[in-house]
Amino acid sequence: MYMRREGDIDSTEGEVLRTKVIRLAAVLTLSLVLASPALADIIPYGSAGVGWQDLSNFKMSGKGTPYFDNPSSDGTPPGNIWHVLTGSLGLPNANLEFWGKGNGTASRDIGFGLSPGDGAVSLTLDMAFAADVSRNEFGWFDPSAPKILHPIFSGPDEIGANALVDFPEHFGLYLHDGVTNQTYLSLSGLSPNDRRRQHFAIFYDEVDPGVLWIGVEDRPYKKGDRDFQDMVIRAEVVPQAVPEPGTLLLLGTGLTALGYAVRRRRAR
Repeated sequence: MYMRREGDIDSTEGEVLRTKVIRLAAVLTLSLVLASPALADIIPYGSAGVGWQDLSNFKMSGKGTPYFDNPSSDGTPPGNIWHVLTGSLGLPNANLEFWGKGNGTASRDIGFGLSPGDGAVSLTLDMAFAADVSRNEFGWFDPSAPKILHPIFSGPDEIGANALVDFPEHFGLYLHDGVTNQTYLSLSGLSPNDRRRQHFAIFYDEVDPGVLWIGVEDRPYKKGDRDFQDMVIRAEVVPQAVPEPGTLLLLGTGLTALGYAVRRRRAR
């Protein structure tokens, strides 16, 4: 599937941005792997000065700080993404952190990396509150080829739908809004629409740091309510299967016996 070309950046600027993103991904992924082993499954990276911010340091008053704390036009409940996480999903506020700046503003660009040896990523569509959610599409893209989009969930998918995805080493996420026909990338400097406006909010629970919660805003900033709960997705790396010690012993014994048999046959 190819991204709509309306509003595309020119090829020179796009190539510079893609090069910067790939270099930033490599450097920040390495630094985060070394500095945060507890978060070494799905590793976000982004603009300068961003990192994990403790939600308990903010007063959630619906006034836009942090950037996803806005009144929802979808009604309360569900409220914005914070209300969904702490209310509908029951995650303790004291344990939650979000990816952004210390003053509560968003990271303009959010990309993701996987630790070496990680398996596929399990994604679950946990909640969806948009009035026109049936026309939304969520998926991923490779930062080196952001016009090629790979769908994961589309509007007709039911709550609880699950997908197992083999992501590349570095990737971004996108949402296509079928009502306005606009597409938003988590690396917003590459977005064809609402460029440099972040439509994704990323969270993790300190008690379960291997899981990321992803909230998405499906409307342009000038028209949307910025509640970031139009789709709520749970993402978790599925560990690669490791053979049991007994299996490895049997395999080693079998190979040894096979080698012995081959030597005996040659000796004859």
